[in-house]
Amino acid sequence: MKTLRPILTLLLFLTVTIAWSQDTPMHEWGHTTPYQNGAGVFWPHFKSTTDPDGNVYVAGEMRYAFDADPGPGVTTLTPVNTNYYEVYVSKYNAAGIFQWARKWSQPPYEYYPGSLIVDDNGNLFVNIFIQTAFSTHQTLIVKLDASG
Repeated sequence: MKTLRPILTLLLFLTVTIAWSQDTPMHEWGHTTPYQNGAGVFWPHFKSTTDPDGNVYVAGEMRYAFDADPGPGVTTLTPVNTNYYEVYVSKYNAAGIFQWARKWSQPPYEYYPGSLIVDDNGNLFVNIFIQTAFSTHQTLIVKLDASG
């Protein structure tokens, strides 16, 4: 029995290790957005959601121009004023192909993304927080149809 214990322990360890490694999730697609030396987008207020068709909507704040299209195309979002944050929203289809991007701003106010909600008709509602002068806050709600 003493000689079986190490063998059984090893078999149990290998079984658990193999079972765990097979549960590692695989993703179908993924994209990155550049953030270099303060350029690009700012992630603390990053939001995302999906719709029933598998489309993915991503919102963030930006201060510098960046290409919102991770594919071979170029869709450059350029801020009005790099001293203030602006909000952008991008849409990708279920295969991860870029569809469109939009942005909002009105310097001298800071814009931050809030919630993203898609209704049954495919309309996207974007809640945007606006920090105005003297740190007062306002809310802007934008409705976009499926084509942006």
